[in-house]
Amino acid sequence: LIDQIVENGTAFIWPMRLLALVAWAVASVRDRRITPLLFDIASKRVSVGAVPQDLSSLAWAVATARARDPAALALLQQVSIESMKTVRNFIPQDLAMCAWAFAKVACRDSALLRLFADEAMEKYSELNGQNISNIVWSLATIREHHEPLMTAVSRTRADTIQGLAAQEFSNIVWSFATLPRTSEMLFRRTAPRVVETARGLDSQHLANIAWAYAKISHRDDGLFHVLSREAMRTERQVNPLNLANLAWAFASAGWHGEMSTRRIGLRDPKFFEWVADTAVLTAPQFTSQNCSNLVWAFATMRIGNDRLFEVITKQVQDWLLSNFDPQHLSNVLWSYAKLAVKDVGLFESAADEIVKRGVDYLSRTPQNLSNTVWAYGVVNIRPPHLMSAFQQHLTASSGFYDKLTENRPLGKSSRAQLAMTVLSLHRLGLTSAAWHLFDRLAKDGLQAGGEAYSNWLFIAGDTRNGQREIDVFEQMARTAHTRGLQAAVWNSTVVRCLTFNDTQRARLALQAMDDEKLCNPLSEVLRQRLGLPPPRNPPGDIEWRRREKDEHEWVTNALGFSLRLNKIEYYKEIGTLHYILGHGLHQNVPAIHKAIEQFTREQELWLKLAGDEKGAVLDKVLQFQGKAKLVVEVGLYVGYSSTRMASQMKNWGGKVISMEVDPYHVAIARNTIEWAGLTDHIEIWAGHSENLIPRLAERLPPKSIDILFFDQQGTKMHLDLQRIVDSNMLSDNAIIIGDNVLRPG
Repeated sequence: LIDQIVENGTAFIWPMRLLALVAWAVASVRDRRITPLLFDIASKRVSVGAVPQDLSSLAWAVATARARDPAALALLQQVSIESMKTVRNFIPQDLAMCAWAFAKVACRDSALLRLFADEAMEKYSELNGQNISNIVWSLATIREHHEPLMTAVSRTRADTIQGLAAQEFSNIVWSFATLPRTSEMLFRRTAPRVVETARGLDSQHLANIAWAYAKISHRDDGLFHVLSREAMRTERQVNPLNLANLAWAFASAGWHGEMSTRRIGLRDPKFFEWVADTAVLTAPQFTSQNCSNLVWAFATMRIGNDRLFEVITKQVQDWLLSNFDPQHLSNVLWSYAKLAVKDVGLFESAADEIVKRGVDYLSRTPQNLSNTVWAYGVVNIRPPHLMSAFQQHLTASSGFYDKLTENRPLGKSSRAQLAMTVLSLHRLGLTSAAWHLFDRLAKDGLQAGGEAYSNWLFIAGDTRNGQREIDVFEQMARTAHTRGLQAAVWNSTVVRCLTFNDTQRARLALQAMDDEKLCNPLSEVLRQRLGLPPPRNPPGDIEWRRREKDEHEWVTNALGFSLRLNKIEYYKEIGTLHYILGHGLHQNVPAIHKAIEQFTREQELWLKLAGDEKGAVLDKVLQFQGKAKLVVEVGLYVGYSSTRMASQMKNWGGKVISMEVDPYHVAIARNTIEWAGLTDHIEIWAGHSENLIPRLAERLPPKSIDILFFDQQGTKMHLDLQRIVDSNMLSDNAIIIGDNVLRPG
């Protein structure tokens, strides 16, 4: 038939029904010799006498033939026009075929697909499983959420839908996970069906369903266990795409919490061992995306596998030169660094390719550059030509910064990327580039977020650059979310200016406080120390008000962002400072501690303090140790325990070094310490403890630590303790104290 059409062109005289059927048949057998001719004829005649079956057959033919030529696009346009006119006459099969076809060719005809969905609702009782699957899939593919249809599908029992086979079922689940507004009810109700029918699903369906549940962060350990064990059955054939998607799903599954994008993941050692063994055997078939997703999953779950990474290294290097994709490459490098896999050959090959193609190509998405810089910093591999390219790109070009700060105020992801880039640049010896980013941010008056400020403070402390430390505190003060927090950070700024003997900047900071009517009891003590006249605006208390319980955790700021008070406004910590300066006598440590304890009781708020009985333990340890020269504290918070210990140790010349990761806690604690008159006896090191602990060995003699007090949040104590033991910093009679070391703390 095709040969005859090619020879004599008989298609020109066919009726529309025959033309549509032949187009459908030719597309089915993947013979493209006459599809342009058929599509061209159909586009000119479809407006005359075409019925819904013809329209759906023609659209299906275009999608199946994967045609993108002008004739095919013109035909789709005409099919859309005629379908809108006759949609009421479409039977469910035609609705589903036509909707599927338009989505398949990435033709985002939202109006047409919404019309199909409306008609599907009118004929909902007539739809079978394939109809529902295709229509829902088409809407999800073009990201069009049709609330009535999605609600109806989510409320329909799967066993009441005729013809709902495994493929249709997995497509529906995938579709609901893809849409921005998912139906939690649908996923809860379908989980038992997945468990019951898992044996009949092939590997692709298993991977699609696992991906869907992970995508919406629906964690069901029983469901994922069944999916993993079915996937691992020896008789199944698993291709690289499905294997990578399964691994990604298990690493991504789980509710990530209100304040974090970090997913919990399902740590199933047996499953991941099977994934690694299978990947080693099938690695030559892996694409760059398969490699990226697979190693990302292992890195996210912190599961190492030497054989897997050796094989992946070869595969990555094979496609690196011919099929370089910046996102996949940056993900692979990030994954290797996360698991401390220091493959010098891979990182050097990647550096050559990045320099060859240009850093600008890599940084089309800021996260690609952030992940790459972070990875090289963690493994400490510094190819000179790549370091020069990074320096040039970040200081001479504004591409990375402009894209990173395109949406203002900075979102959570942008702040995280900025923070990891800043610290990694310092690790790579590109500290000037890290400060260049800070200067751009300060010039634009943007809030960088606590993690980035913490990293800049760490760099300033690491390089002993007091002026840069003051720069960071000034920017924190200007961009703080509340007036109380602003006042606290400005106070800290003045304290640091005086420490570095920069009286000019101290005066300017106090003037800024006066201009903003932020003067308070501590700022007035500092003003008097400088011999300055009283401020124009009378000083008052640090601004703070008790939050009612219904607004205790979340508020909405003027920009419409939902903010968690104890993390953004630091309202508990500022409230503590409000009490300290209002009720605690200047340079009277017991009165200051009493004010802190009074605050927690009167306001019925819990603070992470070593007070009451815990404080008594610290006193006993100091007494037992006998004139300890150095206490190292990991976790400063508002300065309660550090001032408690330092107030006793100053009598014999001892001091406290306290490490704190939160820059706003650093600022607030400096207020407490200065008000207590202990600034000369307590050093504050800002940054992550894992980065600060090496500084102990760099700046202090061996066996200097007499008391080591762990007061950080979480379960990092054992890691930090091992680092300090390995550095030989504990004295022979050192005492180790731990608090808040077991979750939840």
